[in-house]
Amino acid sequence: MYVAAQFVALDSQGRGLGRMLLRAVAVEAASPGLAFVGELSKSWNKPAQDFYRNLRAIHEPAVGHALFGEALIRLFENRNSYTGRARSRRFCPHNSLE
Repeated sequence: MYVAAQFVALDSQGRGLGRMLLRAVAVEAASPGLAFVGELSKSWNKPAQDFYRNLRAIHEPAVGHALFGEALIRLFENRNSYTGRARSRRFCPHNSLE
């Protein structure tokens, strides 16, 4: 399970609210037996990194991607022209289940 965004206002930080929010996510994730909860923080956001480090979260290198501006508009404007191609079988995560 990935949490898209978690934010506690600066004047409310340090009161355990972030931990309570993440605990609620953990309860939801554990219910169906999910294996992990993933969170991303910006490289400049040291308070967030400290927060996760204090929770004993592991550091997992990742590459983030974002569409905005011209690229996002272009994608939106072409939403009805998507032809879609079947993925190659080698990229399908469910091949081993067949």
